Amino acid sequence: MTVRPFRNGDASRCVEIIHACVPSMEGLNAAAVRFVLDESTPEDVISDVNEGLAYVDILDDQVVGLGMLVEGEIKRMYVDPAYQGRGIGSRIMSALLDAAREQGLRHVRVEASLNGISFYERQGFVQQELEIFRQGEVEFRYMHMLITLED
Repeated sequence: MTVRPFRNGDASRCVEIIHACVPSMEGLNAAAVRFVLDESTPEDVISDVNEGLAYVDILDDQVVGLGMLVEGEIKRMYVDPAYQGRGIGSRIMSALLDAAREQGLRHVRVEASLNGISFYERQGFVQQELEIFRQGEVEFRYMHMLITLED
């Protein structure tokens, strides 16, 4: 397994991973799931990467996980369900937090899905506040979390 910077050619596989993960995320109602999936096209992923940086994990010449750091916040952190529990997310997170330190960031935030809270806690993030966001039929429940980076 190898963590490397995201390449535009990775976008389609990253979207496949996102589409495999989102339906089982806790804290999203059906309208929120549809919203996230609609906002997860290769073009959307590339646009997000252009706002910050991203890493992918490669296994057997295939992207199996991704994560982004955008303005001090972790975004689009996903691991293919078939590969979860193998340390892929931890390797990607380590690369993202190293990049945050290189950028001189003292804190990194994440809006964690409810079933992602324990993963982020294992990485050193601390729960801050549960938020419920509603817009029309869309409802998201997520945990604001924060990690303080040491030098």
